[in-house]
Amino acid sequence: MKEKTRHCETARSLAGLAMGGVGLFLLFGRIADTAGPVVHLVRHAADGLVLVSSIMQASSLTTHQLEADLLTLLWPLALVLLGTFLISSASVKESTRQGTGPCIRWA
Repeated sequence: MKEKTRHCETARSLAGLAMGGVGLFLLFGRIADTAGPVVHLVRHAADGLVLVSSIMQASSLTTHQLEADLLTLLWPLALVLLGTFLISSASVKESTRQGTGPCIRWA
């Protein structure tokens, strides 16, 4: 029975690492894509027309559009959180089985 729980903990850790890694990759990619136009706007802020048109466009967005944009930008965060939960639950189970605290086991 110990081998079965050890395999489950290993699978849980690997699944957590995979989900967290993919989530971080997607999250940083989306943030970098979003930061590109902002950097362009800041660099060309001397063009008053560009700045004014960007402000007008941002002020015309509704809360529903903002929520949808945030959800599409930050959905990989759910993968990161799920992966973190899987990794931490597997490490806590293994450390309690060995009789050490979760932080002592990894130190």
